[in-house]
Amino acid sequence: MKFILLTLLLLSSCTFFINSMDKGYDVISVDKKGISVVYSGNINGETHPCGCRHFPLGGLPNIAAQMAEIQKNNQMVYVDAGDTFFPSSTLPVAMKDSLVFAAKNLAGALSKLGLRYFVPGDQDFAAGYEFLRDLLKENKINVLAANLAKPDSFQNKKWIVVKKGPHKIFITGIVERSVIPTQFKYLFADEEKSLALVKKEMEADGYKENDPFSRLIVVSNAGIDPDKVTAKRNPYIDWIIGAHSQSFTTHPFETGKTKLVQVLSRNHYLGEIKIDSTKDKTGDKYKMHEMRQEVGKKLKPNPWYEFIDQHKAQLSKIQVEEQNRMTIVVDENARINTAASCIECHTEQGEKWHKTAHSNAFATLVNAKEENNLKCVGCHSVGLGEKGGFQATKGMLHFTEDQKEKDRDKLISNYMADLKKSFKNVKSIRKLSSKKQAKLSKKWLISDEKKFVSHNYMNVQCMNCHDKHVDHPFENGKIEISDSQKIENMQNKCLSCHDPDQSPSLYLEDSSGRKTKVDKKKLNKMIKEIACPKREDV
Repeated sequence: MKFILLTLLLLSSCTFFINSMDKGYDVISVDKKGISVVYSGNINGETHPCGCRHFPLGGLPNIAAQMAEIQKNNQMVYVDAGDTFFPSSTLPVAMKDSLVFAAKNLAGALSKLGLRYFVPGDQDFAAGYEFLRDLLKENKINVLAANLAKPDSFQNKKWIVVKKGPHKIFITGIVERSVIPTQFKYLFADEEKSLALVKKEMEADGYKENDPFSRLIVVSNAGIDPDKVTAKRNPYIDWIIGAHSQSFTTHPFETGKTKLVQVLSRNHYLGEIKIDSTKDKTGDKYKMHEMRQEVGKKLKPNPWYEFIDQHKAQLSKIQVEEQNRMTIVVDENARINTAASCIECHTEQGEKWHKTAHSNAFATLVNAKEENNLKCVGCHSVGLGEKGGFQATKGMLHFTEDQKEKDRDKLISNYMADLKKSFKNVKSIRKLSSKKQAKLSKKWLISDEKKFVSHNYMNVQCMNCHDKHVDHPFENGKIEISDSQKIENMQNKCLSCHDPDQSPSLYLEDSSGRKTKVDKKKLNKMIKEIACPKREDV
């Protein structure tokens, strides 16, 4: 009921009227003083942050709260620049059901938040054209594309115009064929020719290139560099809202008089072009809203928290069903050594590990209710996808021989129930002191021993960083590598999880504002802080 009330609240705040025209465009009449063109892009199928970032960003509860704040003073027109519903342009067969479920829930949520106009990117076609077409139709979301080749292929608007007094804000979209999967390129026509044709149509409805009260906004999924080319070729464009390259524009990039903006990815930021109807377009302002977790608290009550809880619960069930269908072949004689066995000899190194967040890393997923999400599990465990590790989350725990005759599913269920109790009062693993980390980590290992666990692949362990043979220290034909190669291997392993999204502080910005270059000084400092004490005799 609260969710329905919020939806009604958002809709009741919309003081505008949409007149859908037979010619394929919408006219939006606004009563409020201000207008905000709010945009997202590169959401990548994410409804909520995974919970492992030190300062998590994003999530529908925060987006909803920020939009409610915007609508207190301005009329909001919400557009999305694509790469929205899936995390990549292909769907792994083993995860298809869960990813499709998440895409459907995300589309429904964005629709309730007011999304009516959308420019697709390559990732949006991951489940096929028919799926995308039906998903958008079901949620009353229009493709916004000037260059749609087949008018009946999508529920489409070539452009929209927002009107308030002398102000006319024209918004159109361009689908970049070069980024669209080959089999779907036929759906779209030449970008430049289509933009020129739509400009003529908009001029017939009152668009004036040199009018200080007329604006032209283009929504694009081409990426920042192609957008710069578009701006040079069409200098009359006022704004280009982009996606695909996941650039980070705290301030607009300017090409001539055209301002180019993007909002990085995963709804971590929400972009806003603010238009004051008492001024001409020189008074337009741009703001990027950072979606920190405290933002969601501004909306009281915020029923989107309940939505996320229900989404997680359903998603977890689907993920378990997917993993139960997997064909799992495990070599019992080649199992990866876990921390419990390593620290039998490497006591000093074990003490250092106990004091780090790595030793309790899987608890972060447990508290975030993401323990069955393989997209997250790989960076909070050891051995996912490896021959001597595990393929599905139920393979993370193995018990001694005398336990194997018992009901394995019951053993795991009881284990997870106890684990949740152990960490239920821990709000953030990373914020724990080293002393508290060690206490919880050691308690965990003692509990494993009491439960007759022979191998536990939960948490970031020794073999996440080190390359040791399964028979270590009794392996034959040891291959020694140089210290520099060891360091490089260590850095690569760290960065496989500490990527620009999860650990932005480890990266430097490029000219487009993207975190692409590793800050080697910070990386080496981080490695030094968590590295084990050297042991020369092993």
